[in-house]
Amino acid sequence: MANALQVKADVVNELRNQIYYGQIEAQRLLTNPIGLTHKEVIDKIIAQLKENLLAGEAINLIESYIPTPQVQAPASAVSEEESVGIKKID
Repeated sequence: MANALQVKADVVNELRNQIYYGQIEAQRLLTNPIGLTHKEVIDKIIAQLKENLLAGEAINLIESYIPTPQVQAPASAVSEEESVGIKKID
């Protein structure tokens, strides 16, 4: 399972990087569309947004396929009442 968790982490990291750089590219196209027509800019931005959407959905899928295990704290020898200073009266 440890190997699956490492693969999951690597895939999610790669997808997040793809989204990050996709957002940068979309912003660049909006602010500095050198040599592109208006239609080309719109088409490229739409394509980039679609790629980002697919990457985000892929992250959701991998999270559902390989859920991250929940780590539980070890049981404490001190009861909750003792930890806050409450004394039981018999």
